[in-house]
Amino acid sequence: STRRQRVIGYVVWSPPIALNTKPHGSTNYFCVIKLDNARFLPNFKGNVIDLGIHSNWFVSKMYHAQPGFEYPAERLLELKDILTEDHMRHPNMQDPAGEQCLYVIKRGLTSLTTIGRASGLLSFAREYFPNQTHRDSIEWAILPYDLESLPFSEKGDSGAMVACITGEFGGLITGGTGRRQSADITYATPMFSLWPIIKARFPRA
Repeated sequence: STRRQRVIGYVVWSPPIALNTKPHGSTNYFCVIKLDNARFLPNFKGNVIDLGIHSNWFVSKMYHAQPGFEYPAERLLELKDILTEDHMRHPNMQDPAGEQCLYVIKRGLTSLTTIGRASGLLSFAREYFPNQTHRDSIEWAILPYDLESLPFSEKGDSGAMVACITGEFGGLITGGTGRRQSADITYATPMFSLWPIIKARFPRA
């Protein structure tokens, strides 16, 4: 196919990256794309994340988080709602050590599908600039699944959607801290912060 035949939409809004934005103090790092209905809708499955990994392995990882979890048909986890601030701050799952958390997943460009743990605490992240100034922002912090797991994200995964395993949009990855090519802690902008901004610009979204 030609390059033109592979186009499924175009960018209609790409605001500048901004830190510490009101009202939640988070990072604005996103764009809005208008899809070409004629090309996209015939095979549209709705808002989904391709789990893309072996079902038995995935279900075993969900044992503590979501007893009775059923691996979705065609590996596609349907996303239906936006994770609320209250739910994010008061997680209702537990890790094997009994700590409260939310188990989340993402499908990134570099590290593909990974599972992580998000606590109920939003973190302050500081960005330094060449002119010796800095800006702080409040981000959703996500840790690897456990101490033996690979990092939740790697370089190149920025912009990937982080979703709760129960099917809620959680946030968009903005960066992380850790080793050069991967992140011991992944930071994401909560979707409850971004969605009102998008709705104000596109009321019918």
